[in-house]
Amino acid sequence: EIEEDEATGGDRGVGDVEFALGYALIEEGSGSPQLTAGLEIIAPTGDEDAGLGAGAWGWGPFLALSKQVVPKWYLHANLALQMTNDAEEGGEKKDERELEYAIAAVYQATDAVELMLELVGAYEREEDDEGTEHSHPLLLAPGIKYAFDNELEVGAALAIGLNDDSFDMGGLVKLQYEF
Repeated sequence: EIEEDEATGGDRGVGDVEFALGYALIEEGSGSPQLTAGLEIIAPTGDEDAGLGAGAWGWGPFLALSKQVVPKWYLHANLALQMTNDAEEGGEKKDERELEYAIAAVYQATDAVELMLELVGAYEREEDDEGTEHSHPLLLAPGIKYAFDNELEVGAALAIGLNDDSFDMGGLVKLQYEF
């Protein structure tokens, strides 16, 4: 994730990287969506001193629903819980909990190219010795995804903050392999 520095308006860098492994519990049918459950691991790859990472490992379960609604059009929804203990923020250690939700509309332009529009929100709680802070960032993310013949997919999206708890603008990059 690339975030914008609010003070200077410039790019600040790359944040923590997230890895996920999911399993389709229910395959999509004529009357039912695909249901996928999984686990996500957050690696402390971002610079916590610059506000780009937690400085600690995190993890959490997720659920995702996907359904083709008409030819070439899909709807997706997901819910994820992320937990990070001893995250660094401003030189202090905090325990972070985040319930993230998203809904997306996807248009399959070709066999390999998908165009998407996603609304992503979260309920975040940070707790330390001084108390608990809450925030509710909300983002709109228009993006594109390309699928290679070998089950590898790459995608990119612009992330636009929609409220005061969100950064103004950023970017998301996704690399996915299905097996």
